[in-house]
Amino acid sequence: MPETQPFVLTIAGFDPSGGAGLTADIKVMQAHRVRDLCVCTAITIQNEDQFIDCRWLSDDEIKEQLHILLYRYEIRYVKIGILPSLPLLNELLDILHAHRSDMRIIWDPVLKASAGFDFYVPSTLSGLSQIMEKIYLATPNAKEWEILQKHLPPAYLPCHIFIKSVSAADGFVEDLLLTKEGAIHGYTSSLLHGNSKHGSGCVLSSAIASALATGDDLNYAIHRARCYTRSYLLSAPGRSGTHFFAL
Repeated sequence: MPETQPFVLTIAGFDPSGGAGLTADIKVMQAHRVRDLCVCTAITIQNEDQFIDCRWLSDDEIKEQLHILLYRYEIRYVKIGILPSLPLLNELLDILHAHRSDMRIIWDPVLKASAGFDFYVPSTLSGLSQIMEKIYLATPNAKEWEILQKHLPPAYLPCHIFIKSVSAADGFVEDLLLTKEGAIHGYTSSLLHGNSKHGSGCVLSSAIASALATGDDLNYAIHRARCYTRSYLLSAPGRSGTHFFAL
């Protein structure tokens, strides 16, 4: 039987609490009615409140998972989360683009877990601009973008950049899309007090990848992903949320 749903691949860590990483991405992708595939980069020791440790898989183990999926499935949309190093990110990007030149890759540059664990330190970000040129969209939050900018040439955008929570004032929060072509799109919504959720950044980036895979342009994919993430934030009390089918 021919495949009717597009494939979306996530390359990320495993969160045993189910709120972030692979487990969150898979829930989002299924809610968007796309076929989910995953490559595991790490086993994390965490729950929605605590992050204890990150046990990385070897580079070869990560690449072997990727190769067998690319051999079998027609993949064009990829979301990338935590990785042990930028050189490995660069290798994976080269593998993906060698498989398909029009690969759309969304990178969620998680530099620090919400509980305080550092994945990258600024001194390891050399060669960042050349790496990001191979990415379609990066989705840093405002603090992550501030760090990344220091390692990019002034006024240079190597890919589209969607900055989460650029500002929050007067009861509203604003996100910002900076396109490679120089356009700026702002997205404003009311601020949700007391609705913080573990893994919401993973949810947003995988929702964007899924919306792109179903045919949305970038601007509308971001709009749909923000609506989905907002529903997730409002879905339950506490730091864990519930996923519903996306509209």
